[in-house]
Amino acid sequence: MSDAIRRGNVMTKLRSQENTVIDLEDKIMAAWQTISDIDLVYYAMEDMTEDERMNAILGLKELGEARFKDLWRVFEQFVPAHSRSDSQRYRDREIGC
Repeated sequence: MSDAIRRGNVMTKLRSQENTVIDLEDKIMAAWQTISDIDLVYYAMEDMTEDERMNAILGLKELGEARFKDLWRVFEQFVPAHSRSDSQRYRDREIGC
């Protein structure tokens, strides 16, 4: 368990650890979960006060923003490590190597 911290039943990577394609896919799927969250709140709104509705919407906004920031962090860490060779191949092709 040196590579991760156990939180409940979920194994969470430390932010300093390198991410994989699977981590990137997981973050993309988590971002899509925001749509289900919006649906859930939308159908629950009829039983909410105006104040509760606004709090729910603001909560969804914060949750979505946190998910997308986490996705972007993994994307930025993952892409440069894997795209350097692709961009080098492209430059080599451009100069005819």
